Formats: sequence, C-alpha cells, structure tokens
Amino acid sequence: MPDNDMQTDSLAIANRVRNLMERHGVTKRAQASELSRILNLSFSAASRKMKGQLPWDLKQLGSVATHFGETPGVLVESNVDLEESITGEGMLMVSPRPLPCSVWIGDELTGGRSADLVAIQSRGAWQIYPAEIAPAGRIFNVLSVEIRPNLPQLEKPSIAVLDDDIDTHAANNVCDYLNDHGLNATPFYDLLSFREGLKNTTFDAFIIDWLINDDTAEAAIVDIRAAENPSAPIYLLTGQLKSGKARVDDIARVVKQFGCKWIEKPVRMPILFSEISNELGRSAS
Repeated sequence: MPDNDMQTDSLAIANRVRNLMERHGVTKRAQASELSRILNLSFSAASRKMKGQLPWDLKQLGSVATHFGETPGVLVESNVDLEESITGEGMLMVSPRPLPCSVWIGDELTGGRSADLVAIQSRGAWQIYPAEIAPAGRIFNVLSVEIRPNLPQLEKPSIAVLDDDIDTHAANNVCDYLNDHGLNATPFYDLLSFREGLKNTTFDAFIIDWLINDDTAEAAIVDIRAAENPSAPIYLLTGQLKSGKARVDDIARVVKQFGCKWIEKPVRMPILFSEISNELGRSAS
C-alpha cells in the first residue's frame, strides 16, 4: 500500500476513533491519554495515532471498540464487503521474506474464480499470495492487506534530551544509551531547537540540564507543562552545585513547582534508564 494511501487510511480511522470516544464522553484533550491506557502505548505513540500519523492494526481497533462496548466494525471504513469479511493477522508471502500483515478475507473462490491476491489458511494462520503463485487448496478472496513492518520502532517511547555541552556531545551520549535500550531519544543543544521540537513532537519524558547557555532551564520547563503531554516526567541534571553556578534553592523551587526529578551529574545511565522505564510503566498502567 503506498505511503499516502496508508496515511489517508490512518487518519480516517483516527477520526472514527475520535468520534467513538466523543460519543462515550471522552473529551478531545483526554483522548490520547485514554488510548495510551487502552492499548498500553506510550503517550507519544497514542498521540500520533490520534493524529493519523501512525497506522492501526486490527487487534488495536478491536481493543478500542470492545473497551467502549461496541463492535470493531464501527471503526472500519464504511464498506459492506469489509464489514462482512473475516479479519485476522497473516503473512504476506513475498520475496525475499514473508511480511506480517493484517488482512480482510472475503468469500471462498470456487468455480475457477480468482483475484489478484488470495488467502490460504494453514495451521490456523492466513497466508497471502499473488494468485498466480498460490499453492493448491481452498483459496479465499483478499479484500484488503495492511503491512506494518515499522510499527514497533515508531511506537517506542519518545524522549527529549536537552544539554548544551557540545564539547563532550553530552546529549548524543545520553540518547545513544537510551536508544540502545529500546527508547526513541532525540538530542537538543539549545533552547531554540528544543522549543521547535516541542511544537512538532509529542514526547513521553524529558532529560534537561539545569543550565542551558548561561541561563536556567525553567522557561523550557514552563513550555513543557503547557505542551500536549503536560504530565510527562522531567529529569533535571546538574553538575554545577559545587561551583555555585547552580543554586540549590532555585532547583528545589522548580522541582516542587513543576514536579521534576533531580539527578546530579555525572549521570549514571543505568540508574537514569531504570527511573525513566519505571515512570513510563506507571504512566501506562
């Protein structure tokens, strides 16, 4: 399926999910949080799904509909054939390797009838073939196939890392560790690029050096608490207490006012990663 078609389908489904939630009293501002809870996704992944920026699979649509006491058909496009079809997960049998997919299965093809794509059930799973190479057996018409090869990567929790230490590439080093451990971290080295990133991306957590370009990060924290995910955990880093550049009273006030967590440099990455993982786990439960 071409990318633009997939984006169109994802947005159409997102609109139906939004309408479903509104019918059940979930306000627009709370919908991403509700979806995050239902599907056990990070807030950023749920937010992107609600904007049509991430694809949906059949299992997710079923979970959302069932949660609100409705059938999955209300979230599938208004097409009589699709509404009456069998839905499931399968493998699209293409070279060089089969691809996992979601599939809508139509009627059994008998009497010499064929189609571009056909499905064969093998050991309880659907295998999808171009009709000309399908093995012998009972074949079914394939109404629609959705391939999701990159979905796990896109749904990783998104972390913003802001640190102005260009000499040691501090932000990149933190991001490398987090990315190697299953997160999706993005480095920023100044407030301007950070604020631009905050406008365009929904982050699940923030790691921020307290002193940025001879100023404190308080203004950036204010921006975070006014952004799309205002309850995202914020981890404040500093190694300037002994030098007097960072004032304990200022940090304590911001930690209390904005609900931040404070970690002293040098950062011990295994501990920071554990803190973030535990916090995101609590948020999703």
